[in-house]
Amino acid sequence: MTSSFVYSKYVLPLFLLFGSGPSILQAQSSTGLFVGRVPSDLSFRAVPDESTGALTSSSSIPDIAFPDSAVTPAGLVPHSESSGIVRTSPAPIAQPPQRYGGTHEFAITAGIARMSGHWLGYRKDVDTEVINLRYSRVIKNGRHVTYSYSPEVTPYINLEEPIYNENDMGNVEISRKQTIGGGVTPVGFSFDFFPGHRIQPFWRCNYGVLYFHERVLSPEGSQFMHTVDFGLGFHIYQNHHFSTTLGFRYIHMSNANIAEHNPGTDAETFYIGFSRFHSPKSRVVE
Repeated sequence: MTSSFVYSKYVLPLFLLFGSGPSILQAQSSTGLFVGRVPSDLSFRAVPDESTGALTSSSSIPDIAFPDSAVTPAGLVPHSESSGIVRTSPAPIAQPPQRYGGTHEFAITAGIARMSGHWLGYRKDVDTEVINLRYSRVIKNGRHVTYSYSPEVTPYINLEEPIYNENDMGNVEISRKQTIGGGVTPVGFSFDFFPGHRIQPFWRCNYGVLYFHERVLSPEGSQFMHTVDFGLGFHIYQNHHFSTTLGFRYIHMSNANIAEHNPGTDAETFYIGFSRFHSPKSRVVE
């Protein structure tokens, strides 16, 4: 009668009933699943397999073997009926929850303003239509907020302003003029909140320049305009890489007194946009 048979047949059941060791053994033998308490001095150590180099486990008690009829620790498959060597399977690695969005954002937005405020500029009744192309690069991923650098290109902007005629009754609007231009916004920052949620609020601020094909806002004005804007909105994600954007921007336009006259105007702009996000894959170094 072998020691492994004695141990598995008589000694192990006694430890299962009366043993005080903290270890729990869950094993699969040829007769079925076995679960119970084992002595605390029974342990296993990882040793390399001579043929494959894979890590295996060896019993700390040298005269115990694990044949198919004996109890074997859970998840271990007998390597040899006489050597007591068993193979182990690597434990699965828990993956962190995936965030919405990505390191790089490519977006297009289209906005319209039918109200021109006078908080910074005083030219009223100016309508604005604008299309922007934006690229965003994440600077820092926080737990509750993501900070990004977000420059823009403005391929199209249209200012529609009133033309007045002075008479005894004052300035009377006689027509409206449309002026088309474009520009760039090299300074832009975005703060996106709750990156783990499908709907994410954000806040943005930007500085840029515009150039129009003729003078705007005043006959003594300039073709060149500075822009400062800020606003907020929401990303609504269809999946982890695509989103629809709804937002509001308060855009101040001014020639910064480089011309004889600088009326300035403020465009209260509502816009919609679409974004595509991308994150580079991690490289595995061999």
